[in-house]
Amino acid sequence: MLPCVRCRSLAALLLSGLAALPAGCIDDSGRGPVAPQLASSQDLGPGTDVGGVGPSAVTLGSIIPLVTETGKISLSVDGNGTLASTGTIQVEKPVGATVRGAWIAAASTGFSGFIIPNGGIKIDGQDVVWDVVTPSSISSSNHFAKVTDLVKPKLDAAPAGRVNFEITEVSSAQIDGSILAVIFDDPNQTTENTVVLLFGAQAIAGDHFAVNLAKPIDTSDPNLKINMGLGISFGFQPTNQQVNLVDVNGKRLTSCAGGQDDGEGANGALLTVGGLDDSNANPDPNCSGSEGPRIDDELYNLVPFVSTGDKVIDVFTTNPSNDDNIFFASFFMTVQATTENHPPVAHACITTDPRVAPFVRPSDPFPSACAHNAKVRGYITPPNTFPPKIEVRGDSPGNLSSDPDGDPLTFRWTEGATVVGVEPTVDLSDRLGPGEHTVTLTVDDGRGGLAQDQVHISVPELVILVHGWNSNPDDGFVNMGQLLGNHFIVTAFNYSASTWSVTSPVTDLSRTIQSIALTFADFTNHLVPNNSPYYRRIDILAHSMGGLVVRTYISDLAGANLDGVGGVPYRGEFNRIVTAGTPNYGAIWAALPSAILTDLCCPQEHQMEPGSAFLWDLNKRLEAWPIPATNVLGIVGSVSQSTNCSRPLDGRSDAFVDVVSATLPPAAMNRVLYWRALHSGIFDGSPCPEQTLVGALNDMHITFEAVRNFFDASIAFVPPPDPRPAAIIGNGLLVVRVVDGSNNVISFTNQAAFELRKTGGFVARCGNTIPANVDRSHFSFLRCVSNGRTGIWTLLDLPQGTWTLQVSLENVSLRGRVLRIGMADVTIVAGRPSQVQIQIP
Repeated sequence: MLPCVRCRSLAALLLSGLAALPAGCIDDSGRGPVAPQLASSQDLGPGTDVGGVGPSAVTLGSIIPLVTETGKISLSVDGNGTLASTGTIQVEKPVGATVRGAWIAAASTGFSGFIIPNGGIKIDGQDVVWDVVTPSSISSSNHFAKVTDLVKPKLDAAPAGRVNFEITEVSSAQIDGSILAVIFDDPNQTTENTVVLLFGAQAIAGDHFAVNLAKPIDTSDPNLKINMGLGISFGFQPTNQQVNLVDVNGKRLTSCAGGQDDGEGANGALLTVGGLDDSNANPDPNCSGSEGPRIDDELYNLVPFVSTGDKVIDVFTTNPSNDDNIFFASFFMTVQATTENHPPVAHACITTDPRVAPFVRPSDPFPSACAHNAKVRGYITPPNTFPPKIEVRGDSPGNLSSDPDGDPLTFRWTEGATVVGVEPTVDLSDRLGPGEHTVTLTVDDGRGGLAQDQVHISVPELVILVHGWNSNPDDGFVNMGQLLGNHFIVTAFNYSASTWSVTSPVTDLSRTIQSIALTFADFTNHLVPNNSPYYRRIDILAHSMGGLVVRTYISDLAGANLDGVGGVPYRGEFNRIVTAGTPNYGAIWAALPSAILTDLCCPQEHQMEPGSAFLWDLNKRLEAWPIPATNVLGIVGSVSQSTNCSRPLDGRSDAFVDVVSATLPPAAMNRVLYWRALHSGIFDGSPCPEQTLVGALNDMHITFEAVRNFFDASIAFVPPPDPRPAAIIGNGLLVVRVVDGSNNVISFTNQAAFELRKTGGFVARCGNTIPANVDRSHFSFLRCVSNGRTGIWTLLDLPQGTWTLQVSLENVSLRGRVLRIGMADVTIVAGRPSQVQIQIP
């Protein structure tokens, strides 16, 4: 028993001599006929889709040559359709002839969905085992088998003349009929003749089949003969509707093929085939089915339809009523057909129709309907429409992969050695991730003929926008998504419903940055699971608190409680991170109305205060930061006094976040860009001439240009001049946490407790009092901020260098005043933050 193979290649197998295939090889899908809901004819007599099943897709391609024989041969063809369980098919045996080969073709009743089983038709009581079973175009099935062994003994022994064979149909009501074709070695023939038998399923909407010739036709040959017979099931006449239009080499042969010439006028017996007792006199090409089934007996003389020099006989059929099944054809001719194979033609196209693939843009030098080069770009909103549709087609209208011989084609799409699809149209949305992709289409005609075509698809990385506090993607980023969408695939995470509320208690875990980070983790997990080609190819642009949300997830704190316990682990899906105006070490909350930050509300806002327990824990985890520092960019706003703004600004902030607080230590952030930009439009005074950090209106926006360059280094970018005052460029900040011997935080309010010294007699202290023994030029005034809730201090404007920090605390007890001192060496990098914990026993 041979293994079951895809029926699209059966033609090649049969042509190469394969006589039989195993039972159960039904069609490409293995499901048998399929019935999409399309319109059928409107009359309700025999041969119509009374049940409204609808036509179906054919998979064998069309009727195709399965048998080609040449020699001194003759052909007998007859058919039978009957409602009875048995009927008769005749064979005309010439004098002295012997059987070279015999084949049977059968069709199940239209719109029945029935597949005739092996043994469902018998010849003189002998089971027919099918070689090919394929769906028709009318939700039924067509069947073909070589039956030489079943008929040859009887025919070879019979006298010349008509020989009857009894045809048994096990389920007659579900079988329209059968056709028997017998080729004889015939000593009575004086010319070399060719017989071609074709089988398959013509598409009712219009379909070609063809016979290729070994040499050009010579119409001056007096012996030229080209007869064609068609086998059609489920056609009923007289009716004006149930007709098949047939054109040969572009000329109309008939307009009324079909009917039940060899059957009966009822479903289950509707069959006609050009053969015995038919004339090859052609009907009026404009005939109608209303004249009865015998006006066209489906046997034709094709000599008037060919010209000298022709090497192909091309036949085109359509069935306007959508309910007839052309499944068989025979040719008997004095010109030799050829099995020479002409290679197919492959056309691979990228779908760029915006209705189907709105984010795929053609990039061919001379764009056409068939794009061979395309880029995937765009701002995808809402995010649940990600990934963008990427589709390639080998069957695009007007650019159809085809075969000049009419052979059915199989399709194979590959990228490198990986097969990515085997259908004419393939959706690659979940297969192609960021990168440059060359996808090759190989079409195979099943006879050794191959053809290839390639398409090139450029897919950029995914950029996720994460907005800031009390904002949303549209208000915060303005046109940033659309602008970046001209170069990348962009979408946005929107957590605006979870931002601040004066009714939220400070202990409301649903409003913490950790809870938002958990939502963000779920968002990215659904958007890009671990098996997605975009995994590890996600870039982030986060503004303000959005940067803390992203960092919280990366630091395994997403969903953690206020003590930092219970966070979900980071999956490792991000590639590059850009933070803009992120208060990594606290925001300047003096910008907010004083009534907002009470002890009773606003958990996110308290978490963003300098010296919060949340920020201490988050920044402590930078020691295990998993993103390479070269993949992290900080964008920082620095705005000095403006006559048009109501707020006094001195270049140390973007009016909301200190320039150093918006960065990270060098080990976590390799590059920082400073430009004259306000944090946002909130609390910044109005009107202000400066742009906001991420509110891009056009492609001249500095953050847009910087981000575009950071995510794609091939795009040039010239950074603007550093707007920070020269006096602060060398300064950093230091966060200090003082603990006792049990590691409990020591809270104090005396900023005079801090003193920092470094080599050369340099001293730095909080406040504006210069020690008497210190040179003014060697002294630095620090801005020192204490977090009353945590006891953690933030020391700003600390010059770069290695300092020795001393914390002196005076305790009063029954034993008198006791001075407790803690010391630590700290290194301050220009423009960067640091934090240290000092233990005082």
